[in-house]
Amino acid sequence: KHSALHDGNPLIADLEKRPMKQAAAPMRTMSLRVALGLVSLAEASKLRTGSIQPEAAEAYSTCATFICDDGWFPKPDHHSLPGHSNKECCLKTCKLWECDPGYVAHADYADNLGSKNEECCDKTCALFECNETWAVPRHRAEIPGTTHEECCQKTCALLGRKACIGSFAPDPEKSTVVPDDPQECCIESCATFECDAERGLVPDVTRIADAKPLNGTEEFCCEQTCVTFQGGCPEHFHMEIDNHATMSQIVTNDTYVAKCCSEKCHSGVCPVHYVLDPTYADYFVHKAPMGCCMPTCPSHICSYGWVVNHAASEFAAASVTDDDCCERTCSVHNCSAGWFNSTNETVLAKVASTDAACCEPSCKYYICPEGTSLRPSANMTPQLDEDHCCEPNQCATMRENWTEVAGNEHCNNRTDEVSCNSSYDLYMTDQVQRGFVVVPCYWNTTLTLCRMHDSDVLADCDPMR
Repeated sequence: KHSALHDGNPLIADLEKRPMKQAAAPMRTMSLRVALGLVSLAEASKLRTGSIQPEAAEAYSTCATFICDDGWFPKPDHHSLPGHSNKECCLKTCKLWECDPGYVAHADYADNLGSKNEECCDKTCALFECNETWAVPRHRAEIPGTTHEECCQKTCALLGRKACIGSFAPDPEKSTVVPDDPQECCIESCATFECDAERGLVPDVTRIADAKPLNGTEEFCCEQTCVTFQGGCPEHFHMEIDNHATMSQIVTNDTYVAKCCSEKCHSGVCPVHYVLDPTYADYFVHKAPMGCCMPTCPSHICSYGWVVNHAASEFAAASVTDDDCCERTCSVHNCSAGWFNSTNETVLAKVASTDAACCEPSCKYYICPEGTSLRPSANMTPQLDEDHCCEPNQCATMRENWTEVAGNEHCNNRTDEVSCNSSYDLYMTDQVQRGFVVVPCYWNTTLTLCRMHDSDVLADCDPMR
């Protein structure tokens, strides 16, 4: 033990002046503690044999008489300090210090004064922070180290997929592990998992090389197809079981109805004014050649001149027409020969399709009074009155047997009696309804000239040619 009784002893004074070794610097000289112990034993021997005078005995009530235990070192001013214990007279050396986790004791620091990790211990690699994707391996965690080279090794995250071979993949749970063998970073991939084809499950090609999780493997490695949801369509919807393209589609719980399920015609998909076509009742809607529904008459818009036939409101067909759903009005009736389309709005709006109901009669069947006959245009002339239908009988005779003088000639250009008496001349005028008058030629025997018969002018004849 170290003696506190060394006041004035040149050996002790010399040892106290020497600096102690610092942590991490090995002590290569004789321990100060041993030297002090030898000196203290000598002083104690003097006390037992009476070599020390009584007046000096008072000093032994101070630290000067106290011998520090192993692991303690006398305080620098111990000879003047009152007390007689380690705590009062001595300082702790590193021998008494227990290093905290992350630190390790070093034998070279045992006799150094100190009570801290920084004074008595070396840092271990457990406290070193490696660069990203590097880590301290287990076998280096408890050894001294303060640099990346001393403490760190590559982790599985840094090794990545190249660490794994075959149907193995990086294990996400081991990304921070420092492996002794790269294969320690790997776990079986989804390629080793067999999806249940009978339930419509197929491998997820986007995850085939990913790590197979220990829980929820099927959900992670496999995808669902329409087969998975067979029988799960909502009411009125069905799956095309025989359609491989449809049934093999990749779907989820949220998308399978839209992708896998189709309506059939009998589900009642017809819009207003349409009814189900019984021919396609069991067809899928998108496969009905002519559609599931056929129109009824209320869906049809009648053409001009036709009006709605209310009696046909329930009629349905693949295609409905005016003839199916509408009734003709007189405005679209084509009058037969001898009849004329009416211009009377009331008549035109009438639902009818006969000449008698829709047409105005022509002069064809008009009975002309004596001295007149039907005009040649009787079929084309509305039967408005006698004047419209009839002309003097002479008009027909002249039209059939006489000849109009040509061009710029007139009656006086005829030079013989026969041709003169069978000719007539036309004069255009706005003074009469038809715009012209017919003037017969006659032979004046006195003058032997062909003259106009001014007293026999015909103003009501149809055109002569």
